[in-house]
Amino acid sequence: MRGAVSGPGGEGLNASARDEAWVRFAATMLLIGAAANALYGVVGLLGDDHLVPAELIFGALEFWGGVNLVIGLIQFMVALLILTGAPSRVFLGVLVTGINLIAQMMIMGVYPLWSATVLVIDVLIIYALVVHGSSERT
Repeated sequence: MRGAVSGPGGEGLNASARDEAWVRFAATMLLIGAAANALYGVVGLLGDDHLVPAELIFGALEFWGGVNLVIGLIQFMVALLILTGAPSRVFLGVLVTGINLIAQMMIMGVYPLWSATVLVIDVLIIYALVVHGSSERT
């Protein structure tokens, strides 16, 4: 069968089903990232001792807490748009993920392992949306 790949149970998935699976993956990761960023933002706003503000490139910990909280809220809204199949889902998904990627690089010194993990996930989200997110595949 042309365009089929073997699934976990041995059944074939056509290209359309594979693309939709990648898009669902991107939306799910955005939802998880939204929750994590919101939590990270609240912790930053509260000035918790779990974070090391001396490692910030610039700005105060509370500022970056607010930035992460806003990014988390936007990620949540964009993930819902992706799941509903909005026409602008690829553009908005890549835009908000790119902004999150840059923000994570700016605060990498505060919690490096978390930031590095988020960077990898952000790259996978961008890949999923750019390569598999277009609904008009030929």
